[in-house]
Amino acid sequence: MLVGENDIQWIDPQQWTSVMDIAGRFVDKIGPRGVLIPEGSSCTESLPGSLTLALDILRNEFEHQLAFSDIFVDAGTSFSAVSLILALSYLQHNSTVHVLPVAPTSKQDFDRILCGWKSEFERLIDEPCVLPTNYVVHAPVSSASFGPSAAAFDEVVRVARLEGFLTDPLYSAKLFAFLRTLSQSPSCPRIFGSPLVVHSGGAITLSGFNAELVKALNRLDAKCGGNTTRKQ
Repeated sequence: MLVGENDIQWIDPQQWTSVMDIAGRFVDKIGPRGVLIPEGSSCTESLPGSLTLALDILRNEFEHQLAFSDIFVDAGTSFSAVSLILALSYLQHNSTVHVLPVAPTSKQDFDRILCGWKSEFERLIDEPCVLPTNYVVHAPVSSASFGPSAAAFDEVVRVARLEGFLTDPLYSAKLFAFLRTLSQSPSCPRIFGSPLVVHSGGAITLSGFNAELVKALNRLDAKCGGNTTRKQ
């Protein structure tokens, strides 16, 4: 809506593995006016802003006179999750950050990403800091993928009806599906003290998935014994 059709450069899906090279060459042609922002805004310029989530959490604790024991976040490129971990560790916040990758990211991959951004964080604050250990990287309840799935749309509908707010099928719905599974596990009482779930988005992302949402609504209604069938 904010960008005209002629100003969008579409990339063939088969070329996506080379998208950074393609974008880099395009920016070079533009000259000084061009800025390359990688997927997930995972760049040094974004680091100061991403660190403010930790400050918002501390402010929330102060205003409500509570202390979060466990903080749950989803992760695509892992940039936001890493920034949160670095900031909370630096502030000596006594909590555990639970990271749910929605992309194929192993614990080793996440640790490597964290170490890389730790160096950038140290340059930003101009002092060394210890390597954070205040986090756990979980395996998703379904196969890790950036794309949506039927199960993710089912979770969008389930959360909307049970909790009254919207999630998106790419990130937040997968996190809530994980939490629902976790809450049914024997380890749940140990993990959940005063938990905080970081909701990364919902309504805007849903705008492009009308057909999938209709199917998910019909599936849920069928399970509940309803006779209404919505049309796409």
